[in-house]
Amino acid sequence: MKRVLPTIAIVLLITLTVSAYCGTFRSPPVLDDYHSFIYQQNVYINEWSLSSLVLLSETVFGWARWVPMVSFSIDHWISNGDIFYYHLTNTLIHFLCLLAVIFLFFNLLAAVTTNKASFDGIPNSMVAIFVAGVWALHPVQTNAVTYLVQRMASIQAFFYILSVSFYICGRRLQFRNKSFRHAFPFYMVCLLGALGALLSKENSAMLPVMILVTEVWFFSPCLYTSIWKRLLHSRKAVWALLFILIMAFGFFAVEVGRGLAAGYATRHFTMMERILTETRIIVWYMTLLIWPDPSRMSIEHDVLVSTSFINPPSTLLSIIFLMLLGWLTIRYRRKTPLMTYGVAWFGLNLVIESSIVPLELIFEHRLYLPSVGLVLSFCCVLVGALRFLLAKRSPGDFRIIAYCSLALLVSGLTLLTSTRNEAWRDSITIYQDAVLKAPNHPRPHANLAVAYGGVGRYEQSISEGERAIALGQEHHEQWVVAASAILLSLNALGRHTEAVERGEQLLQQRPKSINGEFMPSFYLTLAEGNIKCGQVEGAYAATMKSLEWAQRKRRDPADLKLIQGMFALILLESAKMQLDLNQDNVFDPGAVSINTWIAKEFLQRGEREEARKLLTLASKENPDDSEALRFLEGINREDALNRAQAIKQDTKHRYQSSPFSRFHASMALAYQARTPTWSGYFHGIGEELLDYALEIQPGVADAHLLKAYYLHDRKEIEPAMAATERALALDPDYAKAWLALGYFRMELNDFPGAVTAFKKGLELYPGCPQRQSVLAAITAIEQNPALTTAQN
Repeated sequence: MKRVLPTIAIVLLITLTVSAYCGTFRSPPVLDDYHSFIYQQNVYINEWSLSSLVLLSETVFGWARWVPMVSFSIDHWISNGDIFYYHLTNTLIHFLCLLAVIFLFFNLLAAVTTNKASFDGIPNSMVAIFVAGVWALHPVQTNAVTYLVQRMASIQAFFYILSVSFYICGRRLQFRNKSFRHAFPFYMVCLLGALGALLSKENSAMLPVMILVTEVWFFSPCLYTSIWKRLLHSRKAVWALLFILIMAFGFFAVEVGRGLAAGYATRHFTMMERILTETRIIVWYMTLLIWPDPSRMSIEHDVLVSTSFINPPSTLLSIIFLMLLGWLTIRYRRKTPLMTYGVAWFGLNLVIESSIVPLELIFEHRLYLPSVGLVLSFCCVLVGALRFLLAKRSPGDFRIIAYCSLALLVSGLTLLTSTRNEAWRDSITIYQDAVLKAPNHPRPHANLAVAYGGVGRYEQSISEGERAIALGQEHHEQWVVAASAILLSLNALGRHTEAVERGEQLLQQRPKSINGEFMPSFYLTLAEGNIKCGQVEGAYAATMKSLEWAQRKRRDPADLKLIQGMFALILLESAKMQLDLNQDNVFDPGAVSINTWIAKEFLQRGEREEARKLLTLASKENPDDSEALRFLEGINREDALNRAQAIKQDTKHRYQSSPFSRFHASMALAYQARTPTWSGYFHGIGEELLDYALEIQPGVADAHLLKAYYLHDRKEIEPAMAATERALALDPDYAKAWLALGYFRMELNDFPGAVTAFKKGLELYPGCPQRQSVLAAITAIEQNPALTTAQN
């Protein structure tokens, strides 16, 4: 019976979970689903191999979320895109997390020597199952389970919980057997779980801290004091090493801080405002977990930003509450280890997403892992309250009433979860729900406009789009989403002239702070309206703008494919009307094929790989297409030049990868000293090391060019130019030096000389990363007669 009852309880919990989520298995993708995995071409794997798995690290997330991207690839491979399988996978992951949470709670209960004082007469297995059931069936988890892309949070939580659980297992076994050997396999699984978490989501960085807290809470309560005592009696070498580690951490923190600060340039709040606001949000998260009313839950929340400690006043109250809660957690951690550990778990696992990282302010899926701790604390309080109220009852009565109370709680949460999931029925209902709960937030209105347009409700789409623009906020992408929805709907209604006019009006009103992620699609929609109105030149101009924005952002292959399609439509119309779109005195597309013409435009703007694909296609369609073959040969020739220059350009890595001579070591440190993190502290030392390297080997072009950079940092432009010319004398085919010489000549007002240097640099390195900015500089000089004749 002891084994049967837990099994029945687990099966019951899984059944309740299926009943709560089965109505969402056909819910459509929303929001981040699209750019996170739907539009990621690397996700679509047809033949599995090591190289295809490695290719998944080249998505927008890199290795940081590789495991979830693998799961999306498997879903697509099995289902060929059927949304049912994606939701089924999310639910299966949630089941695995449920089992992991049961395992964690069971081990925590076993690790607490005074657990009988907490759960009188209730077996640890049943306590763990019921508490895990409260967590799994809580309606707040819908944003992590029903929202497809948020499986990243649940996969990371699974590995994270597994890692902590096996650490506890290993420590218990080590304590019991007084042997590390018996515990070693558990520690290895703990490390594997940590690796899985690390490859699933970035906030797994808190795992080492959580394991340290677990050690202090349950196994080594005096760990901090013992470490401090050992340090006090340690040798000077230990203190020196500690000082070096602290300094290295400080430099790393400064670099990370600079990167985070830069991220706030696209936000409507500052770092301090975010920290202050998050204190209120954390308290709100706690109330949401305690009072899980579906009417309080949404994929969007309109949060008032805290601009000071007292604006709004709840900011200061929240700070005081959280500080008091933190003090109580530390003060009573030995007396009530489970309850306080749950609070520590909740707080620590919110640190990354609820502190200084410039993310959106609030999302419910962020509670998936932290809520494990608060649910544990809440259930400790609940059982403690029952014990107090039933003090005069027998242990058997207490056990029955506790089971019934927890069963009622789990059943009620299942009903609430099912109610919350009703909003996820389709894209209209989910965004209508968001608009209802955040009526003054522009983003849900913009997303609802897109959803209405997707089902042909164009008038409503226009209305919601205009509402989103009227509510516009700085540094939000809703403007371009709403604007695109308006133009798409006007085009769909056949009101093309109105679409063009409204598009031009919207561009004049465009916020300066817009991040531009969706601008390519906006300009393509504007181009479509122009085409329908017979304004081919306007369509060409809008498409070129679309390409410009696509290059400015992340060169999404889907955007480039749509741009190619629009160019093809434009050229068909241009051929009929005999138009010279690109002002080269030839009617477009002229004697070349459409694909060759588009490839030529792409080449001029640095889109070499897309141009190569188009030219290859053009040559296959017509083997006699001499222009396509000529351009392909040119690309292959330039590729050889690019490879040679790329090797030359990678100077820093070349020296730092093999610093085994005095020259290489000095050069490696000199390069490092110019990085943003180090330059403020070691710039002078770096230049001295460089001078030492030049004494050792004065005939190396890299060293002279680096010297030019150091001189330029001190605003000594003429000496910098002279050092660059010495580098070119040693290596006349050094493109990086030619480009540097061009910039130095510009600063000395030698504009004709700058153009000559720039053109030589591009001739040697046609695919250089700075190509677009260099071409822009050349164009600006050549189009200004005053500059072409000016020379200092």
